[in-house]
Amino acid sequence: MTIFAEILQGIEEQARYLGYSILICNTEDDPETERECLNRLRNGFVDGIIIAGTGKCGRLLRDIQVSGIAVIQIIRKQEKNISSVVADYEAVQYLADKGCREIGFINGPMSLATYHDRYQGYRKAIHEKGLKEICSESMIPTNTFEYGFQCAEELLDSNFALDAMIVAVDIQGIGAIRALKERGLLIPDDMKLVSLTGHSIGGMLETTMTSMEIPAHEMGRKAAGMVVEAVETKGRPQDISHLVFDPVLIERESS
Repeated sequence: MTIFAEILQGIEEQARYLGYSILICNTEDDPETERECLNRLRNGFVDGIIIAGTGKCGRLLRDIQVSGIAVIQIIRKQEKNISSVVADYEAVQYLADKGCREIGFINGPMSLATYHDRYQGYRKAIHEKGLKEICSESMIPTNTFEYGFQCAEELLDSNFALDAMIVAVDIQGIGAIRALKERGLLIPDDMKLVSLTGHSIGGMLETTMTSMEIPAHEMGRKAAGMVVEAVETKGRPQDISHLVFDPVLIERESS
């Protein structure tokens, strides 16, 4: 089960408990598909929308909210005037405490708020430690084994003293671990690795993966509760609320 699948399970569970049904639209992070889905939902008379957006449909989201349809952002906070449920991330401090000084970061497209925020957190922590930024971002689809493998190869080729990697999501980490093993590097002796968005699958790998595990199910339930509350108090001014959940560091063999 992926992070989004677990979030969705939480949303569906809480919505059903509160007497609501859900419709699911998967946009594959394509802004045009997202715009099409948002318009279809708006014209389909839904009561509310929970979105992990691309950041390219801000005006449309604001228009939908103004029209009276409740909108909640989840995982990705793109619009400051629309309530959100997100997670915080921190891994540089953990690796620095392990003695790492050359910490590479495998991220994703900076156009998406999640990846942008993760980069900003990495950048801030790296500079506070007096270390240098070492980032990799490939052009192939982000959430794939191949992406993690290719980015890890690029980091290894250009940084011979690299001693740690941070990956944005578990699937990238699995690809990165394969790249490290093909190079004959020992984990964690030669290279430590941490995933910023972990899932219990990390504990089932041949080399189990250290990760910052977010309370995805709880976040989904909270987002559903917030959107239903906004629906049922329609007509009354709504306070904008940005909730931040803290992940839990699960230390495994990769570090």
